[in-house]
Amino acid sequence: MKNILCLGGTGQLGTRVVSILSKHKVINVDFKSHPEAKHNIVLKNQEPPINNKLVTEAVKDLNTKFDAIIVTAGGWTGGSIKDDDYFEKVTKMNEVNLYPTLLAAHLATKYLIPGGLVTFTGAAAVYKEPQP
Repeated sequence: MKNILCLGGTGQLGTRVVSILSKHKVINVDFKSHPEAKHNIVLKNQEPPINNKLVTEAVKDLNTKFDAIIVTAGGWTGGSIKDDDYFEKVTKMNEVNLYPTLLAAHLATKYLIPGGLVTFTGAAAVYKEPQP
């Protein structure tokens, strides 16, 4: 049985990814549980950023190595560099997109089997023309 760590397994993309891979031992890390995951690491606070220390300790406590680490966490917000709240939006985007990616890379250095897979997913929306 493959061990898979999924960061963000209850968002739109993550829910489907965990469901598809549920025949394996999928560990979901998110702000809520996924019913098809074999184990859930539920983050206490309901707003990003991910508590990196909490996740790292929880994964360490599982005492397992992973065949794959998949990042499905992320989000997007619109706006313009002219907006007064531009820096708040950029901070939010770093918290929901960059932090989970860095966390996955960090966890891979400790818990990924040799030859294992780390994947950073994206959304199909990036291929669509922006609407005015």
